[in-house]
Amino acid sequence: MKKLVISFIFIIILIANRLTVFAGNIPGSLMHSEDAQIFFGKVLSYYPNEENQPIEVEILEVIKGNVKKDSKQTYFKAGSMGENNIRNGKVYLFIYYDEHNPTDVFEVTTYNTKTLKLKHTKGDMWERFEKYLNE
Repeated sequence: MKKLVISFIFIIILIANRLTVFAGNIPGSLMHSEDAQIFFGKVLSYYPNEENQPIEVEILEVIKGNVKKDSKQTYFKAGSMGENNIRNGKVYLFIYYDEHNPTDVFEVTTYNTKTLKLKHTKGDMWERFEKYLNE
């Protein structure tokens, strides 16, 4: 019986470790996912007070992902990173991973990926993401 309990606990620990996703791995996941989209886009309309917070965007420059330049897309669960107030007509850096995750909207210092810095973000995770974009 003791071996059965120990085996059961071991299996639970293994399963729990396989299901754990660390927040610090987000940039790495975005960089290596074939479905992730990273692009500069101009906000055409944003409805932060509506359900699912839809945002309509004109894609200006594609960094990564299956999205077409000069197309118009609507994303849901849009949210600004940091103390950024999303405004219509302004260009931002967008990160879209999938329909289960929020669409992150970043204000940046420049639209040149070699030198851009993310505004209003702190931490090692976003520094690694900046480095990825800069390279």
